[in-house]
Amino acid sequence: MRKTLRRILYTVLVIAVLSNAFIHVREVKKSIITEDRMERNETVLCLSLQIIAAILDSEAKILADLYNRINALSEKGIVVKPDFEKLIDGTVIIYNKENIVAGVCIKEDESFYYILTVYHIIRDEEDETSSSKKFIPESNMGLAIKLEMIQQFLEKKVLQQFVPRKDIINITIQLKNHIMVAGEFLFANPDLDLALLRVYKSLGIELEVLELAEICPKMGDEVYVLGHPLGRRYNLSKGIVSKADIDFTYFGIDALTTWGNSGGAVFNSRGKIIGICSQVLVYVLEAKKVETIKITGDD
Repeated sequence: MRKTLRRILYTVLVIAVLSNAFIHVREVKKSIITEDRMERNETVLCLSLQIIAAILDSEAKILADLYNRINALSEKGIVVKPDFEKLIDGTVIIYNKENIVAGVCIKEDESFYYILTVYHIIRDEEDETSSSKKFIPESNMGLAIKLEMIQQFLEKKVLQQFVPRKDIINITIQLKNHIMVAGEFLFANPDLDLALLRVYKSLGIELEVLELAEICPKMGDEVYVLGHPLGRRYNLSKGIVSKADIDFTYFGIDALTTWGNSGGAVFNSRGKIIGICSQVLVYVLEAKKVETIKITGDD
């Protein structure tokens, strides 16, 4: 993708220079004809070629400089944007009874794909705000689990808790191509609201493995959120990191999120995972009283 972009830009620059040379040639030829000093066609052709050579020679350094700057920007990730189709191919839908969350594929081996999601999808108890769900709008005050917490959860055994079989009997996973499969939870952590499950590789099962970022986000960084808000499958929203440190576990984003965004990845501008959506802050109007409540993102 980067090489193709650089080739296109370089070609455009070359065409622009040649067009500029052609205009110069036309102006010189017009001037010679006007002044009635055109001796022979060969003279005009020779002069034209000299002008083109001079322009190309003088513009060579500018062309090289522009090309190097474009190349440098691409390498830094400033020009490159996420491959959204790839992000969709690495995101799944997870069902438990009437609840929906997202999940993101972060690893694979010969037999399984491994999917990161939120712990609260495996809870059986009803959410205390479930009766008000239909009145809750999208919110631009989302809380995402920090990259550091995700890395620690995946690497440290002390943060990985066994998930009882009775809590995951209703879990079903749907892929982009609508195939429904069973997911097997490996471990979870209710305090971090994280869980890891795996899907057996079988016929028709194909997921894109998405990478964790190497660098934690800073306040103001551009982010993308992909999930299934209110059952709208594979909905993309864009925003920034609104607060880098909400507390030990979370950072804030202003991309629109609501129920169903939970478990969906928060991506940086290069399409790498910097967080997992967990909760949203919303206002609920009930009995003429406005309250601020914290809700989980499942639907």
